Amino acid sequence: MNPHTLPKKRELGAYYTPPALSQVLADWAIKNANDNILEPSFGGCGFFDSSITRLKDLGCLSPDRQLFGVDIDQNAFDILHSKFHKLVSIQKRFLKNDFIKIEPCDFSISKFDVVLGNPPYVSMHNMTQEQRKSCEMILRNSPFSSFTLGRNASLWAFFLLHSLVFLKDGGRVAWVLPSSLLHADYAKKLIAIHRKHFKVLKIIKLAERFFREEGAKETSVILIAEGFDSKGKDECLFTVKAADDLLELRDAITMASNSSHMEIDDFKLAYIPEYIRNIYQTVSFRKESKPLSHYLDIKIGMVTGANKLFIINKDTVKQFALPSCVLKPIVGRFSSLTGIRHTKPRQEKIQSEGHRAFLVNPSQLQINENVVREYLTQITEEEKRKNRTFKKRPNWFEPDYGIDSIIPDGFLSYMIHRGPRIVINQGRVNCTNSIHKVLGYS
Repeated sequence: MNPHTLPKKRELGAYYTPPALSQVLADWAIKNANDNILEPSFGGCGFFDSSITRLKDLGCLSPDRQLFGVDIDQNAFDILHSKFHKLVSIQKRFLKNDFIKIEPCDFSISKFDVVLGNPPYVSMHNMTQEQRKSCEMILRNSPFSSFTLGRNASLWAFFLLHSLVFLKDGGRVAWVLPSSLLHADYAKKLIAIHRKHFKVLKIIKLAERFFREEGAKETSVILIAEGFDSKGKDECLFTVKAADDLLELRDAITMASNSSHMEIDDFKLAYIPEYIRNIYQTVSFRKESKPLSHYLDIKIGMVTGANKLFIINKDTVKQFALPSCVLKPIVGRFSSLTGIRHTKPRQEKIQSEGHRAFLVNPSQLQINENVVREYLTQITEEEKRKNRTFKKRPNWFEPDYGIDSIIPDGFLSYMIHRGPRIVINQGRVNCTNSIHKVLGYS
């Protein structure tokens, strides 16, 4: 059981994998009784349990000795010790650290047959400064970053990139990932890296929301790959599937792969049933069909540079006694929106319900007020200097500036598990970059 509260889960990106799901992946990834296995974020030790079960089935007499792991959370080590009492020594085997700071030489063995797990779902905006610095180091130094991910990638993407350094040639990976694998530009580059270095790559979208009880709202996507080649390969068997449940997932994983010449930009079409795909392509090629961009201008929402500081709820307003003059209404999450239009009364309703729907936006004069100044001290001087978004504004503490201050005519959903939806902005409210702005052409 995950001991953390929902806010702590989101902070750490720690959503424990259901045992049935981790077992399916361990059964596929572990082929031999002597395989050494690395779990870069072992959390509740679910993948360790599944790996031990699989190794025992293969005839391994001491499966726990072939497990290695990393986690930044002390709770993970408490669970580790409670499950495996005989694991007295964790030196060079189970490391309490952030995986993106670990090197192969930190373990008693440097290369692994299998790397698997459920990496932390932490966005770039919610990373610590230390984590961002470590990710920058990976981008600069990884031998597999010829397709650079870019600095906007989430932490899980850096986990996947960095894990390749720990993998033996011929090795296998199995990951449980968020749906952003299907949407984000950096994910497209990550897939290109895996296609370059693996013989077989499969991506399987899960219909069930396996992490609903853990508080994660996204659907999950499975990425498995085998036949690792550190130097790169000429061809990869790349397939994509969708699975409604664990039985279909197991079938999709074990089914033989067929050669695919699918381009990365088009691979998401493979999730659509063939008859629907044919209808879509027929309609798309009609001369009267136009893309949404023909009628509307779609832009990213406001980039504050520090959403935790600038996008707040009523409890934070009350806690710091922030005056209304430094606050502006904003839509922080698309899930706050109901119906087809957003009005001022609906904005007031989501604010009263505790949504993060207030934007902290003081003027240069207002930051001299004691309560405002005290609130802003949560950002250190070093963090201000290093924050690229802050540098783009005349005043770092005024996010409602320039292009970010444009009020959209509507809101378009972005990277959610449901289908796309547009909400008309009758309340003339701004939104964060977790939502797309819809602007009508004048």
